[in-house]
Amino acid sequence: MYSLSKVQCFEQCPLKYRLKYIDKVETERNVACKRGSEIHKVFEHLDNPEMTKGVSVVENFLNSEIGKELLPIIKNAQKEVKFGIDKELKPSKYSPKSLFGGIIDLLHENHILDYKTGKAKTYNEQDWTQLTWYAIWLFLNSDYEEIKITYIYVEHNVYNSKVLYRKDLENMIKEMLRRFKNVKEFENNPTDKHCKSYLCDWCDCKKHCPFYTDNALNINS
Repeated sequence: MYSLSKVQCFEQCPLKYRLKYIDKVETERNVACKRGSEIHKVFEHLDNPEMTKGVSVVENFLNSEIGKELLPIIKNAQKEVKFGIDKELKPSKYSPKSLFGGIIDLLHENHILDYKTGKAKTYNEQDWTQLTWYAIWLFLNSDYEEIKITYIYVEHNVYNSKVLYRKDLENMIKEMLRRFKNVKEFENNPTDKHCKSYLCDWCDCKKHCPFYTDNALNINS
């Protein structure tokens, strides 16, 4: 099953993809990912005061104008919605046999929302891929003519929203399948092709990478 994280891993560095998903080496979870997961878990339980009490990120969000604006949607939304799209491009259950799958943080009718931690992105900086691909499933699973997608930067109390339209669904699917094809071709003929960048210092496969140095930030070396 493809996921956005797998596709982005390949596009970031083919060797990292090979190590992680083909060779299946032992990986190291970085601090930022661990903290993000912990914050996500608390946001999944906003209706439980014992879970949110004393968690400054959550309390600040709930007391912010953005938090107050979104709280009615958050309370009424379906949470942690697992979904899949099968090889015939039909909605399916979340399964390793699915072509593509994911977990939607919040689904409220034709509105898909996702919690984000870390640095907030401006609207123009926003990568819309994740929720666009999630919206493909919702388009296929409904008769909605438009779907709203929203990234909520919970540590900064800001969000970015965009509306997607059914008339563009075919192009969305083509783009998704094109990127899947690139990954599949690499899986059929994996190489040591790698991409050196400042991200190498945070790579969870760096101890297995023959090209990694302790000074990855010096990308011209």
